[in-house]
Amino acid sequence: MTSTQYILLVALFLGFGLLEYILGRAQKFNANAGDNAQDMIGFVLLAAITQPLIFKAVALLGDKFVPQYKGMFADMPWWGMVLCFLVLTTCCNTGGTGCHTSRYCGLYTERTIQPNT
Repeated sequence: MTSTQYILLVALFLGFGLLEYILGRAQKFNANAGDNAQDMIGFVLLAAITQPLIFKAVALLGDKFVPQYKGMFADMPWWGMVLCFLVLTTCCNTGGTGCHTSRYCGLYTERTIQPNT
């Protein structure tokens, strides 16, 4: 990852934290000292170990199985990357029903949704 991507990742974490604080959700928790310590350890493990390992694994798997897509978003401005992130996250969180919107990020696949019977 580039330094700009690291800065954007940290800004994303801080932005969500600030948003929770502004909306008052962070003030409604009844946490004790043990909970706070556990949260801090989890955050450090996530930021220092888990995410770098995921980024490295995805890069290695991508180089092995789909090398033609390497650098596909490299020339995209930062705001375009954030927009694609938000759109793709929304698609994943809707169970795939909103995936038609991801065609704007170059990842469009046609699929038929089968009703539950």
